[in-house]
Amino acid sequence: MKGKFLMIHSYKGGTGKTALSLYIAKYFADKGKKVLLIDADFQAPSLFSFFPKPGEDTKTFNDYLEAPEHSIFDCIYPSVKEKYDVIFSRPPETGSKVLSTDTQWHRVALARIIHANTELSRRYDLIIYDTGPGLNLMATNILAVAEIAIIVVRPNDYSVMGTLLMLKEIYSSFSQQRKDFVLFNQVPPKFFSIKKKILNNWLNLIKDGYPKAEILEALPYSEHISTTLGVGAYNLPIDVPQFREPFERNMKRLEKLFKL
Repeated sequence: MKGKFLMIHSYKGGTGKTALSLYIAKYFADKGKKVLLIDADFQAPSLFSFFPKPGEDTKTFNDYLEAPEHSIFDCIYPSVKEKYDVIFSRPPETGSKVLSTDTQWHRVALARIIHANTELSRRYDLIIYDTGPGLNLMATNILAVAEIAIIVVRPNDYSVMGTLLMLKEIYSSFSQQRKDFVLFNQVPPKFFSIKKKILNNWLNLIKDGYPKAEILEALPYSEHISTTLGVGAYNLPIDVPQFREPFERNMKRLEKLFKL
């Protein structure tokens, strides 16, 4: 079966999209699926901080995009303990093209990504791209090849309005059949009770402004998860009912959509 491509994106940083990417990778890997998680956040790559240091011969996603002699399989780090594989990125050096506005370079990079996806889809059931935030050319390249995008939003006006602008200006310009989901993450408890009306207003703003997007169930803030994440992906706290239950309901929606 051909592998599926999932993009995790956000308008701004600090939304918890990398942690969410780790949880999604673990969820499907625990179900026996072959999963690859790719760090495509070149502005602030962080996946490497959750795993033991890879060998010197392991290449990064940067290496693959910048040097044609590298195969995408040179970049794969097999995380045996987590049961899924990872491709890391590194902070770009001065003058690196990955964060540039050089459209010609990014056209070539897109061709490299498409080629990599063709190869990876023969080995993996699910390929997850954890992308950089905002309206940059590299994130647009990933968007062009994704079959599903999850846009992670923090519960505040700035994040909501920025996300809506991004959906209208960038997401709507791609005509391929892609499913877009919006997910409110790290939502304080008050927005599920006394301030629920505010959360509902934000949800309605997005629904009305970009009807194509479907809304996933909001994930509550958990201090336990926030403090535990620093010790590595191998110790992801799962048994936090107020987080686990809505997260698993969301994943079941993805399972049905992906037919995994």
